[in-house]
Amino acid sequence: MIVEHSGKRLSSGLPLLELAGLLALSFALPLAVVLALLKTGRIESIHMERAADRRIPFIAAAAGSVLSAFFLRWRGMGDHLPEWYLGIGFCLALLAALLPLLKASAHMAGMGGLLALSAVVFDFRSAPFGFWLVLLLLATAAVAWARARLNAHNAVELLLGWVCGLSSIALALLR
Repeated sequence: MIVEHSGKRLSSGLPLLELAGLLALSFALPLAVVLALLKTGRIESIHMERAADRRIPFIAAAAGSVLSAFFLRWRGMGDHLPEWYLGIGFCLALLAALLPLLKASAHMAGMGGLLALSAVVFDFRSAPFGFWLVLLLLATAAVAWARARLNAHNAVELLLGWVCGLSSIALALLR
């Protein structure tokens, strides 16, 4: 799929090497850290119910996001993806720093970040964007409902995570 933004054509397809690099840095690295913490007993559960269990995984995920941004820049990929990954890294680092005070939802931060990326990349006035916006908002509501239903977060933690993700990504993309 190719979309147009600010007179530039953007491709959503990534070559295999770049996709493998992004998966390694933004998914495999944080997952390996979580599994190592679990194996060594530093965290009680992979679900990380306790706020204290989240700090190191959030920092690992933030580092993976920043490394992903540098990897994309090094490979010359994406008009907005490097900034998006930097925004994610900032958001996760902020959530890690706030953990002693509160537990915000990283799931909702991701949904807020996805909304901000979509708003910057796609044209608001186009009919397909309206459809995807509604679909994204429904998915966000579903994630919020699921996290609340599982008693993983309360409404304030869900909203805080969403606002953190939305604002971090918006600031990174609109700088």
